[in-house]
Amino acid sequence: MIDRSLLRDSFKKYINRFNAEDERISLKIRHTAFVANNSDHLSETLELTEDDKDLAWAIAMLHDLGRFEQVAANGSFIDSVSSDHADAGVDYLFGKGKISDFIPQGTLSDNDLNCIELAITYHNKHLLPPQLSDRQRLFCNIIRDADKLDIFRVCVENTFEVAHEYPPETVAESAVSKEVLECFERFETLDYSRRKYPADIFLGHIAMCFGLYFPQSRKLAAEQGYIMRMADFTFSNPDSQEEYVYMKERLEAFLNSCM
Repeated sequence: MIDRSLLRDSFKKYINRFNAEDERISLKIRHTAFVANNSDHLSETLELTEDDKDLAWAIAMLHDLGRFEQVAANGSFIDSVSSDHADAGVDYLFGKGKISDFIPQGTLSDNDLNCIELAITYHNKHLLPPQLSDRQRLFCNIIRDADKLDIFRVCVENTFEVAHEYPPETVAESAVSKEVLECFERFETLDYSRRKYPADIFLGHIAMCFGLYFPQSRKLAAEQGYIMRMADFTFSNPDSQEEYVYMKERLEAFLNSCM
């Protein structure tokens, strides 16, 4: 069984290496706690065993370790300008063998350790690979949903620049790519490798709601209201604003279907 107190203490020791006065660092500390709570909520609704609930919680606690190094080195959350934060976290935990700092050797089976590695690896990827087992896919989907649900909160409670990498004025003036518009048409998430304009980052964050896997997650996202608060935005670019009116209509239709 995973020792939650030990893992929490190890996480605190890890983040003490970083400057908590940095808004991006403090954001990620809080984000980790919220994602862990979301994971527990989903685990309860899915009626997981206590051991599997703890495993999902541990994945949530460890899923963004790579973000801290990324922000300290680059001051940005954009993986394409630095490194893939999920891959960096997996390399730290499993490549460098630091997983034993958080979960002592012998606590988990090799299969469960593999679930942690895969769930962290794929928590930020556009799609899951088809070869995953049902158990691996379960834990991947839990962390992906728990993460998305808190990203909506993060985008509302933090400054626009930190949440979306650009000031609101820059996004308001921006064009919107055809790929983003198509995501709202089809109720699909945006493949981040296809982002072209500043507005695509902002709109890509909203479109994350289309990728929520569990019905419980979609219902919770609709009830929390963070997504529509994120969407309270006006483009100064007239073409983008016209497209955005349509995208908001699609967003509202999707969220209404989740209630």
